[in-house]
Amino acid sequence: MVNCYVDKGENWPAIAAYQKPNTIGHRDSEQRLKDALACGAKDSTLVDTPNNYTINGKFYKMFRNCMADRGYIRFTSAECGYMNPKWDKGKCNL
Repeated sequence: MVNCYVDKGENWPAIAAYQKPNTIGHRDSEQRLKDALACGAKDSTLVDTPNNYTINGKFYKMFRNCMADRGYIRFTSAECGYMNPKWDKGKCNL
């Protein structure tokens, strides 16, 4: 029997997928966390982000829309790769 499983290591945390276009893979993680908290995240895990909410008088349907207003793009897990340097795609960072 052949086993094709390859342990590529840990996935990037969700917050690592939010990047600014001019600093992809090298985003200031402290500023990104401040922006995420300002957009309603409770912590860096982004497990419990708000939907259908208002911040400073502006309505947001989803958390990612608030981050987009702050200049962030969001990569998928497949676009990020893994934290293991061998499988990292260079787009996400902590």
